[in-house]
Amino acid sequence: MNREEFAGLVLDACRRMEDQGMTVGTWGNISVRVNDETFLITPSGMSYGCLKTEDIVMADMEGNTIDSKRKPSIEHGLHRMIYKHRSDVGAVIHTHPQYSTAFAIARKDIPAVSEELIQIIGEGVRCAAYALPGTEELAVNAVSALGN
Repeated sequence: MNREEFAGLVLDACRRMEDQGMTVGTWGNISVRVNDETFLITPSGMSYGCLKTEDIVMADMEGNTIDSKRKPSIEHGLHRMIYKHRSDVGAVIHTHPQYSTAFAIARKDIPAVSEELIQIIGEGVRCAAYALPGTEELAVNAVSALGN
């Protein structure tokens, strides 16, 4: 796949996320791994409805923006750290669905409540320790909570 095709996947995911009410305004962000050195991520502060493929930002695993006129999402460090620590991850979707947000506010893990869920994600979803948005501490906490 080329850059345009990868960016198209990100845009499709953005629109689905918005259509399903999993985000409001410019909250949330989506990225896709292009290769071991680069990934594409949604830009900072732009509504998903107006995005074009050229707005999707390419970044490297050191945090540098590559050939883009936009700034990457404030959470680009979170995405980058997940890619660096989990070679099996090909995309990251950071969203705010209301029920999992309620668990996060209560600082509770989401238990696996069915055999199907256990088969897909294991024992449940761990709640990461709190840290401010856009910080390296948040990225470290998220990677830790993801585990294997």
